[in-house]
Amino acid sequence: MSVKSSATIAVNVFLFAGILSATSSRAQDTSAPLLAAQLETQYKLAKMGPDSSVTEAGTVLVIQKDGILGVPPGNDIQCPATYKDGALHPPSVLDRMLCGNDVRKLNVGERVYVTKIDVNSKKDKVFVFIIECDSCNGVTEQASYKASVFFQFPKGYLAGADAGQIEDVISQVFTIDTEPEKTPETPQTAPVPGLTNDDIIKLVQAKLPDSVVIAKIKSSSCDFDTSTDGLIKLKQAGVSDSVLQAVVEAPPSNPPNSGDNPPTASTIKENFPPPSCGDFAACMASGAASLEASQWPQALAKFQGASQLDPSKGEAWAGMGNAYFQMGQYDDAAGMWDKALQLGSSLSISVCHAKALCGDTGTFLLSMKEVSFANKKGEKEFAAAPSAVTSEGAVSLNGARPAYFMKIRFAEKNYRFYYTPKTIRCTLGFICQEPGPTQQQIFANYVHDTLVRMAAGDFGSRPSKP
Repeated sequence: MSVKSSATIAVNVFLFAGILSATSSRAQDTSAPLLAAQLETQYKLAKMGPDSSVTEAGTVLVIQKDGILGVPPGNDIQCPATYKDGALHPPSVLDRMLCGNDVRKLNVGERVYVTKIDVNSKKDKVFVFIIECDSCNGVTEQASYKASVFFQFPKGYLAGADAGQIEDVISQVFTIDTEPEKTPETPQTAPVPGLTNDDIIKLVQAKLPDSVVIAKIKSSSCDFDTSTDGLIKLKQAGVSDSVLQAVVEAPPSNPPNSGDNPPTASTIKENFPPPSCGDFAACMASGAASLEASQWPQALAKFQGASQLDPSKGEAWAGMGNAYFQMGQYDDAAGMWDKALQLGSSLSISVCHAKALCGDTGTFLLSMKEVSFANKKGEKEFAAAPSAVTSEGAVSLNGARPAYFMKIRFAEKNYRFYYTPKTIRCTLGFICQEPGPTQQQIFANYVHDTLVRMAAGDFGSRPSKP
């Protein structure tokens, strides 16, 4: 064969190989949008308006793994998380810096919409863009933080994978929600307020006959304060014994555990009988379940029942303190917590340890014998006798929005803890709307005052405020 013929064959082989390579590349490029379209068939995309709000709902997904950070709708820079080798990796430090301070952790169990799916076959990546489904999460204040997750597959995997295989991987991070979407509750007409102690005083001061006042009580819904102080105030205002008797015998306008108009401390103590929950353990379990469900009055009633069944166990008093705290009755909460500590029990409060953007969440524990913090794995990051630690009251975090942390110093090391509100959405885990900052401040001050009183040996006394 001549040299010229050999060269011609070589050139033809080279061109043929190039054609095959180009054809393969084009086939791979065209497979990406096809795969994306197949995935969009499984995950219906939510439609977005020009203001980044959701105008048409799509498939609702439930977050299954921690590590996803959301940014506000108006933020064009996202903080992508990466799913690789069976693990979800949070955004890199650089991405986190670019996203700014107004970011929020999207927690396991929260529901989101898919807004976009991209496929990069060359780099074997699938990009899933999401936005919060506020109505699905029962959020009345619209926030709709958005986020993204990059699914990294082994080299060459997407070239031969089908949509079902990709969906199996995505489902490790997002599962399709099978529950119906929650809709905001229809506002209910506020109930007509019942007859109060002040109303009785007005009737008596108007010099109406006792018979008329008693008839008014019997024909009205009543919301009397029949605590000791309430009755003394009525007597001092000139209310007769017969009217006082009618006040005491009047049924409350709202039955126990109705869920309407949460009762005050005095009305619960005086008017509400202990629940029939069987035994101490059953009352405690029922109270804990009600507390977890944000049913504060019901939880309080259950814990009160437990305290009556066995007043020597401090767990019931701690539970009552937690319920009062959530109801905004902070002095009552402090009194119950004191009682629990004096009976030898521990206070257990959800907090975040102020490091790594408050990602170190766990439980702050306080008893007469030990102060400690256990992370979400149950591992104690520090534990010390109360006498071995120093503390400060609530320390304000300088910023546009108020936040307060508690500072504990032990073994020449500082620990900062933010109380974590139960029912309030917080940016970064600790910058919250009210009553979040108030609860943070009161909790921090209570712990500090308690440690000071323990060190002074006069824990039986209480300052006027927690």
